Amino acid sequence: MIYRRPETGFVPSLPPLAYVPDGFIRLVEPLAAGVDRQLGYAGEARFVLFYYEPRGDEVTWNDGRTYGFGLGGWRVFLEMIEPLAQRYEMNVGGTGKAGPHVLIIDRLGHQAFFAERRRAQEFLTEQSSGGVNSPAKGRNADAAE
Repeated sequence: MIYRRPETGFVPSLPPLAYVPDGFIRLVEPLAAGVDRQLGYAGEARFVLFYYEPRGDEVTWNDGRTYGFGLGGWRVFLEMIEPLAQRYEMNVGGTGKAGPHVLIIDRLGHQAFFAERRRAQEFLTEQSSGGVNSPAKGRNADAAE
């Protein structure tokens, strides 16, 4: 796929746009580079979701194939992600309580979304099982509002 930047012409190295399900809310603000690592994720999957798990008082990640948590991710989550979620009227949990929403990071596309936890998990399961990332499965991420 070829992408065009009006000021410079064709740029073939940009990542493909992700198609995401309806109901995914795309963040306008860019997240800091490496925030997925700061939240404890060490894998290589394109899409990873993060949520606060009150039973362990930690941030849990899930990439559709594996899940886990990283020590210390709670601080970044509570100081950066939770306030950002509140601006979008999303509840990702924190301070001892779980929330119904999660943060999804598209590591290849350098985009992030908030979504309802169940729908985000379904999306990751579909992606990890070879589901087609196409308009038939959702909307172009640039159109997700």
